[in-house]
Amino acid sequence: ADSLSASAGGKPILLVGASIMDSQKSYVQSLSGKEFYIIGGKGAVSLDLESYFSSLGTTTRIGGSNRFETSANVAKTFFTEPNRAVLAYAMNFPDGLSGGPLAYAMGGPLLLVSNGFSAKASEYAYEANIRVGSVLGGTSLISDDEVRNVFHLASSIEVIKK
Repeated sequence: ADSLSASAGGKPILLVGASIMDSQKSYVQSLSGKEFYIIGGKGAVSLDLESYFSSLGTTTRIGGSNRFETSANVAKTFFTEPNRAVLAYAMNFPDGLSGGPLAYAMGGPLLLVSNGFSAKASEYAYEANIRVGSVLGGTSLISDDEVRNVFHLASSIEVIKK
């Protein structure tokens, strides 16, 4: 889930497990500038891997207590002045897979939300003054009320469906 939020940042993403493959090591060692971001908590990316990346360059971990908070923290790190955002359902991957490139093209973050779980996205949208966005998935996954909550819209505002 964390990589979905990160995909809007337009940076290369390495999916890792408990370790990284030799081809991934070769790739990161070939980079210039060597600034790394670890997306997710210690359960997602181990301290051993964090130490490895830190030995190669500047390393920053962006996490949270859950995928919703991590998503908002990724947005805060990579999108300080967006004018829009993309919302994707947090508990399944298909919408988020297309949402990352869409958000990147729109110049804003991909925020993971679910009905009843949008407080962190709402906080971020409020702080970044975002009132416009796109929503991926049906209303059974992200209701119109949830969309209004994230973007701080009055209940009289219609959510347009295309």
